[in-house]
Amino acid sequence: MSLLTAEIPSIDTAPQSATPSAMAKELRLRSASRRTVLRFAMGAGMTIGVSAIGLLPGAGKAHAGWYSTYATWTGGCRGYYSSSTICYPSSWDVSSYNCNGRGYHRDDGWSMTCSSGRHYVKLTACDGKNAWHWTSTRTRCSDGYRVSYYCGGPSGGTRTESICKHRY
Repeated sequence: MSLLTAEIPSIDTAPQSATPSAMAKELRLRSASRRTVLRFAMGAGMTIGVSAIGLLPGAGKAHAGWYSTYATWTGGCRGYYSSSTICYPSSWDVSSYNCNGRGYHRDDGWSMTCSSGRHYVKLTACDGKNAWHWTSTRTRCSDGYRVSYYCGGPSGGTRTESICKHRY
């Protein structure tokens, strides 16, 4: 069976016996107004914009205390250590890596390919306070610890006492 050129319908003119399609009629009844389309576009744009913020560095899940400041003693740890001893004991992991955005100990977690862990804050390590600072050196020390988990490591994780050492 062959199709003759004369039998191919034209895309410019409707056939003489053409009737409106029931589907086309339904689509016309359900067509959105310009206001509805704009609402949808604004909603989609806001969703994409807010979602993109989550891709920025440091936009991980927020935890209580991540940007908090904690109670602090000035001039040493209220007599527990000499005023020349800064961030005691030095056997702990003393580093700015342990600090949050405000210069106090971190309170968040991390996860990589074969390791994960969490930082914790010791709120009362210094006679009921978390941190102490020395105005002479403009240094603050904030106590905490972290628990690290490694592939093939101990099931309970490894606890490391840590101090956030921050210059202000």
